[in-house]
Formats: sequence, C-alpha cells, structure tokens
Amino acid sequence: MPVFLASIRKSIFSGAGLWSWVAVTMLVLHSPASGQSRDSLTADSPLTDSLLSQARALQERNEHTAALPILRQALKSARMSRGLHHEDQLDILYSLIESESVQANWEKVDDYFTLLQSLYLRLYADDPARLESGLARISDWHADALRHGLDGRTAPHLRQARRLFKLRLEIAEAAPVLNQGKIESLRSNIRIAESHLGLYSLVDSGILHERQARQRELLLSSLR
Repeated sequence: MPVFLASIRKSIFSGAGLWSWVAVTMLVLHSPASGQSRDSLTADSPLTDSLLSQARALQERNEHTAALPILRQALKSARMSRGLHHEDQLDILYSLIESESVQANWEKVDDYFTLLQSLYLRLYADDPARLESGLARISDWHADALRHGLDGRTAPHLRQARRLFKLRLEIAEAAPVLNQGKIESLRSNIRIAESHLGLYSLVDSGILHERQARQRELLLSSLR
C-alpha cells in the first residue's frame, strides 16, 4: 500500500466514532449467514436496481419523503447482495444525500458522507485520482456546511475539513505530475481551517474559565 494511503486510513479512522458504530451495526445486521452461499445473495442484485429505479422516479417528482425508505432498502439490499464495500453503494448514498438535503436533515447527510468517506478509502486505494475526486466531494460538503451554517456544528466540520484537506494534499504531493495550484490551494485551506479551529479553542477555553469562576463563586457563597 502506498505510504500516503496508509496515512490517509489512519487519519480517517482515528476518532471516527460514528463510522465505527455504523460499521459494527452493519456487520451484525447484514453479514451473510454462515450457511448462505454468495450465489444466493447475488440473486438479490436485480432487487437493488429495481428499488433504486423506483426511488429515482420519486425523486424526479420531488417526492423525497417517499423515496427515502426505498433508498434505505436499496442500500441494505446492495450491502447484502454485493458486499459491504461495493461501489454500487455510492450512487445509492448520493441519492440518499439528495433527498435528505431537500428535507434539511443535515445530521443524516453528514452520516452518509461519513459512509462515503470510508467506501472511497476502501474501494480506491490503488486509484488516487478517483480517491481524490471522492474526497473532494466530501470536503465540499463540510465547506458548504460551514459556509451556510447548516447544522450549527462548526468545530466538527472544521476538523473534518482540515483532515480531508490534509489527505488530499498527501495525494496531490505523491502524484507523478505535481499540480502546484491544487497543492497551494489545499495548503491554504488547511491554514484557514487551523486558524478558525484555534479561535474556537480560545472561545471554548474562555467558556470553561467562566464556568469554573461561577463554580468557585457558588462554593464560596455556600461557605458564608
């Protein structure tokens, strides 16, 4: 495995509690039974395609509430019939993101982008161009969430954006032909993210000091 990909995987999975929980849950719920053959599972592939077609027809009519449960069923079917880390899940996840975004379910959107992040790392370890393209879409989500204040989770989005910019920078710096414009842009984005994280750290520290001061006042008042 290329050195930069080993670094990417270590960075992505460190502290990724959400994905760890989802991964364990999916393994328990959707792993094939021990006596079930792979051939019997792939028979469900047409079901996945049919469900996705139904959901997309609903999306075209802006019936996103109706599309969502069908898309979730399609994702489950794809994982069971094609494996936990098959690229067919990508289209389903992007469709889920589309419908959840229309309904402003930003927590769900973030969850699905986290799943996409893991899939891209597993699927395209030997294809840096596709890996970079996928990670770019995910970092765009965090940037949009920050730019528009979609869910009020500024610090988590900053941390994720910084991590993804660093991963993309490692890919860019390992490319056979260097794109200096992209490299400088990613370095700039990293500096901006780190600067804002530093400001939030100071704010959090100030809040902590205020709380400690109030606790001291309460303690002193109780002694009088």
